[in-house]
Amino acid sequence: MASLPSQHPSLALHLTDRALNPILTSAHSQAQLEALTSLTTTSLTAHAAANRFSLGPAQRIIVEHGPGSPVVLASFLNGADALPHDGEGPAAVNNNYNHTSAASSRPVSSGVAAGAARTADLSAGGASSSARTGAIPDAGKSDDDSEDAAPMLVGVVVAATGEEAMEARRAAGRLER
Repeated sequence: MASLPSQHPSLALHLTDRALNPILTSAHSQAQLEALTSLTTTSLTAHAAANRFSLGPAQRIIVEHGPGSPVVLASFLNGADALPHDGEGPAAVNNNYNHTSAASSRPVSSGVAAGAARTADLSAGGASSSARTGAIPDAGKSDDDSEDAAPMLVGVVVAATGEEAMEARRAAGRLER
């Protein structure tokens, strides 16, 4: 997996955890890292929105513009899915999201992400702790069980043009494995 950026030099690749800690990145500068972190933050926001609107947890989000424009693919790799489940109902799905946002779990290394976390905290105002941190409430599992689960990872792949979309999909598939 570490060689993935060199296998796809025309793509921007970024794999992080929910706390926005880079695990794998093709960023060569701080500006690129901040841009990829910003895309990751936006992807996490869209993922949470889909869940709140009862659409279920998103597996992938693809943003395509017109011909010759960039293509962004975000994949959500939920480590808890790899663990055996007691059941397969909505409670099992919701149990995968017991983690908190970067604002409450670890310091954020990127200025862009730190600003987004601060904005989220400020906009929550007097809301409850789980609303302020972006945590999705537990739906039946004890906290001891959720601590054993692997964290959700977010993979972002950016292709400069639509012509590179197939290569971006292949790279995203490799990130997911």
